[in-house]
Amino acid sequence: MMSIPDISTNKEQVPISCVNALNTAKPDPLVYSGVRMPQKDVDLNTNTDYMVCCDCTDNCQVLFCWSSILSKIYEFYVIPYRKKNFTGI
Repeated sequence: MMSIPDISTNKEQVPISCVNALNTAKPDPLVYSGVRMPQKDVDLNTNTDYMVCCDCTDNCQVLFCWSSILSKIYEFYVIPYRKKNFTGI
């Protein structure tokens, strides 16, 4: 197992951890950015129906954030359910 406590290197108010539970391999070096950095041949989806973000007004200082909770529910339950039940995966 490998764990990096904060891949943002203190560029975010809340640390962003990285965990590899399969082996001890670390990710390739990266330049972390809190904003989008358009790159050649990469399409950025700017459809607001697709984008999910936090709407906290206190810079994410509270532990209970509905936007974050709902996005995690969608990511971990809804998307896998759709893939399993509608794509045959």
